[in-house]
Amino acid sequence: CVACAAGRFATNNASDTEGGLVTQVVEGATHCNECPAGYITASSGSFVCQACLAGTTSSQGDSNCTKCIAGKYSSAGASTCSSCESGKYSNTGSSGCTTCNTGYNSEEGSPSCELADEGYYLSPKDSTIIKPCPSHAECYGNDHAPVPLVGYWVDRSSYDYAGVIYQCNRLTCKGAAVNSSCWSRKQYNQTSKSKSSSTSSSSSITDEDYDEDSICGSNILMCNQGSFGPICGACKRGFTYRGELNKCGTCKDISTLRITLLSLVGIVFVALIVYHIFPENWTLVEWIDRFVQYLLSFESGSVKVLW
Repeated sequence: CVACAAGRFATNNASDTEGGLVTQVVEGATHCNECPAGYITASSGSFVCQACLAGTTSSQGDSNCTKCIAGKYSSAGASTCSSCESGKYSNTGSSGCTTCNTGYNSEEGSPSCELADEGYYLSPKDSTIIKPCPSHAECYGNDHAPVPLVGYWVDRSSYDYAGVIYQCNRLTCKGAAVNSSCWSRKQYNQTSKSKSSSTSSSSSITDEDYDEDSICGSNILMCNQGSFGPICGACKRGFTYRGELNKCGTCKDISTLRITLLSLVGIVFVALIVYHIFPENWTLVEWIDRFVQYLLSFESGSVKVLW
């Protein structure tokens, strides 16, 4: 008789894959079959396979069990190690996963909780520490920085400033797109022409300095149309600040507005002249009729534009 090698078990059925767990052949065996995955025989001459302990596993025909790597786990006799779900972690050789502490999060299969949970963000000084989301911002967790709300702005030139949220003095800050990959830590300052808010004086800043080609540019993410720069406080070329709107408007809109206002002033002026020239005993209908005729007598100028 020949002893079955380690990793195999004695049986009289060539197709037996149950490792002797159901039917054990103590003597008279005719075959040596491989132990199924998750089971082993550590020595030769075995007629039944032993289940791997929780936190370990094996492949078919193995003679020893292997510990699950960190971020995975297994139950006794498992054929494979399973990944921990997001929000949990495990150490090497674990039989289960541990839930992350409050404020922390993890990706599926992570050996540790290195991400932030919703409502928190990673500290700029130490990425292993999480901080509560600052006021006037939203924090979507993982490695994302705080995202400013409408009316607020953040300096994206460095992640060191991620937690400092500034209020905009004008209606030029649109708030940032939520849950955008542009707010991940690795993409935070990846703009084509990013500049710190303190590197240039307002007299030397031009719109070219802030026109970024990247979709993750600060102006694209946080500023309304026509605005750029720190707290979106400057107007781009072709735009000018409109006090009645408290934001930047196109220069064409301003010209149209001025013409309209001048025209209205002209009409009021003409109306006053007509009112004092024509007799007081005229009826309203007669007054309106004469006023229209008086307007039609103009062939040019701002008043002519209105008809």
